[in-house]
Amino acid sequence: MGLALVIGVVTLVVTLLALDPAMNRASDINDANQRAAQAMLSEETALRGYLATGEQRFLVADRQAGQELVNADADMESLALQNDRLAPLILDVRLGQAAWIEQWATPTSKTPAQARPTGPALLRLLDQGSELFDNYNAAESKLGPAIDRENATVQGDQRTLLVTVLLLEVVLVSGTFVVTAFQQHKLQRAIGGPVDNIVKVMHLAAAGDLSVRAEGGGPEELHQIATGLNAMNEALATERAVGAARETEAAAQSERLAQILSVAREIAGSLNLRYVLRSVGLGARMMTGQDSAHVWLTDEARNALVPAYDSSGPDGVPMDQESVQFGEETAGKAAKYGRTTVEEVPTPDGVTSRLAVPMIVGARVVGVLEVRGSCAAETDQGVLEALDALATHAASAIEAARLHVELERRSEIDALTRLPNRHRLDDDLAAECARSLRYGRPLAFVMMDVDNFKLFNDLYGHQVGDEVLQEVATVLAHEVRDGDTAYRYGGEEFGVLLRESDAAEGQQAAERFRSRIEAAFADRGWAAGVTASFGVAAFSEAVSTEKRLVEAADRALYEAKHAGRNRVVVASDGRTLVEHGDGDGAPRLAVRPLRAPRKTKAS
Repeated sequence: MGLALVIGVVTLVVTLLALDPAMNRASDINDANQRAAQAMLSEETALRGYLATGEQRFLVADRQAGQELVNADADMESLALQNDRLAPLILDVRLGQAAWIEQWATPTSKTPAQARPTGPALLRLLDQGSELFDNYNAAESKLGPAIDRENATVQGDQRTLLVTVLLLEVVLVSGTFVVTAFQQHKLQRAIGGPVDNIVKVMHLAAAGDLSVRAEGGGPEELHQIATGLNAMNEALATERAVGAARETEAAAQSERLAQILSVAREIAGSLNLRYVLRSVGLGARMMTGQDSAHVWLTDEARNALVPAYDSSGPDGVPMDQESVQFGEETAGKAAKYGRTTVEEVPTPDGVTSRLAVPMIVGARVVGVLEVRGSCAAETDQGVLEALDALATHAASAIEAARLHVELERRSEIDALTRLPNRHRLDDDLAAECARSLRYGRPLAFVMMDVDNFKLFNDLYGHQVGDEVLQEVATVLAHEVRDGDTAYRYGGEEFGVLLRESDAAEGQQAAERFRSRIEAAFADRGWAAGVTASFGVAAFSEAVSTEKRLVEAADRALYEAKHAGRNRVVVASDGRTLVEHGDGDGAPRLAVRPLRAPRKTKAS
């Protein structure tokens, strides 16, 4: 009986050893195919990122993915040589890969950044790449199920051989039992239980249950077999878990990349900074599963970060957040050192995890993307790479939106005087007149003209004239109250919008401007001093539109010029009140009818 048992066990071990390489080859082919598919996806994503941004780091990622593809294909080819059923399908996949690489990936990677196509040409190029990639996917979709069928075939062969070996053992044990009942009874007591246990474990393993372990009782030989069987089950379970983990991670990374592409499409053509910040913040929060997302923008003048978006605030508006200096807190450290920073920060409610990724354009940090949560900070390499890619897209979009805002702001500022220009005045006048009409609030407007400016320019030159206009603008900007605004109307004319002011208050303000300007240029040693004339008008029933308000102030200015200059004239209720500010005693007031709007300004 001992000899028969040894023969059966040896047969079993030889059978398992013969099956193990076949199982490993099928598993290795599946692993190589998954690595090749992931490498193709990574290479396509990198090239699309390069076409969208022109940044060289996407080409580096493309080359890395290409090398991984070469390695995976080499492994698959070496394994396919031993499997005639999978070889034709693997060849189709390789042909699909080669067509995509030769016709799209390689030409795209060799295109200089400055020569990247745009508009319709870019769309055609992307469509071409998608079509070739779809051809590859079609071939790969046939290979995957074929590999699964191959695995099923190997497992079926394993079960058949295991059952055959077990039947052989049963025959040997039964024959031995007929020869000697006593020896059978003895062996039954010694090895029956362990053998039954081993057989049970084998059947469960053949059915796919690798969690059960064989007991180590009985003779040393059975103990060794049980140990080997347990080791084999553990190895198979580990390999299965690794494969499942790889599939899960590949699916998660694919979902993250899809989210990045979705956010990139949303923000690529937008110049609305608030929309860009909201899209980036929501994308980061969904990608990481953390409680909140924050976007900080760089204030280079203060070497600090300014809160720009908070997903927990109303409509993303940051609440109760202060600026952070470079090097302070998690976001400040990410900005200062230009690298991803992960920290666990103690709070009154426990510990908050913070993950901050710098947003970089060129070599300059333009902001920081940060996520916070009560769970441990996500440090998975796939998540970090996805956040870094999102931060790269966000940096370009945010910088473009900020430049657009700055250009709009500059379009409303006069380049010489740094005062708001006529375009800004028109917008503010319309808004303030509408507010005054709706709520019955007082509003006054002052028109101002530098006296004899043409003669002054002819005498001293245009450069000195420009300096005079700049200093006049400085006086006005310094003298207006908080809430009021001075504008350059055009040429040597200026306007001042006086909110919450009636005609009398407008007259007082204009007289203050006039005296300050006269005093500012009193001791310059010029043959002709610099003075200014002013026209004041108040919003009323008679002057009920912004156009009429400007016309009334302009008429009053006209009267001030013709009354001798360097004085203030107030237009009110169809009359013009002239105040002489020439320093010859108490002001004198004269009443004149308003004139029709003049077509040209008096110099």
